[in-house]
Amino acid sequence: MNNPASIFVLGLDSAVCCIVIGVTSLAWSTRLKLALAFGLWDACASVMSVAFGPMLPASATVVVWLCCAALLGLAARRYRLWINVVPAVLSLDNLGAGVVLNDVIADGVSSATLALCGLSVGAILFRLLSGAWPCAQETDMSQWSAPCRRTQICPAPW
Repeated sequence: MNNPASIFVLGLDSAVCCIVIGVTSLAWSTRLKLALAFGLWDACASVMSVAFGPMLPASATVVVWLCCAALLGLAARRYRLWINVVPAVLSLDNLGAGVVLNDVIADGVSSATLALCGLSVGAILFRLLSGAWPCAQETDMSQWSAPCRRTQICPAPW
């Protein structure tokens, strides 16, 4: 697997999952960190595949893997702790890909780019559904005087 189309396919699960995760009020700073995490995990899994050979059998059914990515995205929307786990889980397909060393960086960049595109599409869908854009950065709730007080800079969708 050493052509540009295969590198695109390896990052496609990141894009699908990030579209689902992106339809939340997740801040843009967190979206960028998440996209970088997808790229780093996919690149690390590709390095392991180069160093030790393909460790998992290559998946013959891409549709099943993409459905799993969408379900993981739904879980990450519900429980924010899952957001930290999703990039690692979705990098497992790279262990069976058998990429060459020259494609490791391209694989990581492709995955991060597709993840950021997915998060951006999710943000647009969030805007269409809620009428508000996600915040630029996460708000620090420790400085709020009341638990239910919200700022007008980033209103909640409800």
